[in-house]
Amino acid sequence: MNILVIGGGVIGVSCAIELQNRGQTVTIYDPDGFGRGASFGNAGVIAVTEYGPIATPELIRSIPSLLISKNTPITLRATYLPQMLPWLIKFAKSANKKQVAHACEALSALLLAAAEAHYKIAQAAGVQGMIEPNGWYKAFETDTGYAAARAGFEMAANYGIEYEYLSQDEFYAREPNLISGGMRFKHAVYSPQCPQIRNPGRYVELLGEYFLKQGGRLEIAEISKLVMNDGVITHALSGTHMIDADAFVIAAGAWSRRLAAECGSNIPLDTERGYHMEIEADASKLASAPILWGERSIVMSPRDDSLRVTSSVEFAGLHAKPHYVLVTKHESAVRSLYGENLGQMQNKWLGFRPSMPDSLPVISKSKADNAFLAFGHGHLGLTLGPITGLLIADLLCGNAPSFDLSPFSANRF
Repeated sequence: MNILVIGGGVIGVSCAIELQNRGQTVTIYDPDGFGRGASFGNAGVIAVTEYGPIATPELIRSIPSLLISKNTPITLRATYLPQMLPWLIKFAKSANKKQVAHACEALSALLLAAAEAHYKIAQAAGVQGMIEPNGWYKAFETDTGYAAARAGFEMAANYGIEYEYLSQDEFYAREPNLISGGMRFKHAVYSPQCPQIRNPGRYVELLGEYFLKQGGRLEIAEISKLVMNDGVITHALSGTHMIDADAFVIAAGAWSRRLAAECGSNIPLDTERGYHMEIEADASKLASAPILWGERSIVMSPRDDSLRVTSSVEFAGLHAKPHYVLVTKHESAVRSLYGENLGQMQNKWLGFRPSMPDSLPVISKSKADNAFLAFGHGHLGLTLGPITGLLIADLLCGNAPSFDLSPFSANRF
């Protein structure tokens, strides 16, 4: 079959490679090429531990503060509230204990297979050295912050997640580079199950280059429309150019909703805007693994020549101007950890993560018989890219998937 994959991020490239492995002829369309979207700027953690949905009863009770406070881990721009209201209603409905437990079960099953899927695809592409078995820390400066998170760490064992509990002395014995600053974490946990990719954008680019070497094609262009007749997509349009294919995979991240609707699937997709800043640093003077600062909900991820600091979630849609203060407000605190080990601010970045109200991605056939959906992974796009590729290839090629995909169905809303 000739297959058109829409999207050159980690999800689209993973789908394309797995379809190639099944003998299919694949073309990727993306206006920016490989790895330039959300996966370009994330923290680079294969976050196997992050099985919990965003929507919880506790968060729903705090929604008013999200509109007015500048210090919450999630912010919602008041001007975007009317447009986002239908999504928020579904978000609130998914925040009951039964739905949260359902999401935890579904996500944890995929997450426990995520690292192995990365190693498999990376080895095939010859880039396995980019995946480092560093694990990651979750660290807390206060007893209160740690106590609030402790129950979640203990519950994680029910989902196959391992944590090692570290005292302050044990943590700093492992990470002496942090002693140079004045601030001290009081508590930390460490998970060995989460590999790190120091340069996720380059990682996706190299997977894309492997796809091309295997005979795939990349078109630097946008798919503007999918045309459906009698329950199948007959062709796609890129401007006025018509593209024929036997099957279509929509993996366009935060821009997938309109394309899915053209396949007959009305998906409540919105956007988690994520920010990062990079501060110049020598890797030998940084921590050995990424660190989540619990009270601030930021991840500090060491790279070869910088420290990447990623912020939490902003809901403001695809078109609002960047609000970089959501990440730059943490700069002085980060410097208080590392002291003189950090140099100048290098850059700031904003990316758009495709977000579902129940935090479960769409990995599903659409209502068009020959169109398949792979988006909505939120902050887990990099983590779940390769395993999503395997599952989409199973669906498209008529094989029985290795997971129950009903929680990820396009028809669940």
